[in-house]
Amino acid sequence: MSDQQKAIANVMKFLRDESKKSLLVKGYDNEAKLRVVLSCLNSEFDKGIIRTSSMSDI
Repeated sequence: MSDQQKAIANVMKFLRDESKKSLLVKGYDNEAKLRVVLSCLNSEFDKGIIRTSSMSDI
């Protein structure tokens, strides 16, 4: 299982757990982290709000 597949599995597990509210994604490749998280969110939800402290970077 690749790092990307492990990350996807962990994010999806988090999204399906109703008892958890916050997710911290750590790592060196910011673009890869963002792609994984956004793709997982896209597969689970139709709409929502993304909160970030660095809106200018997005």
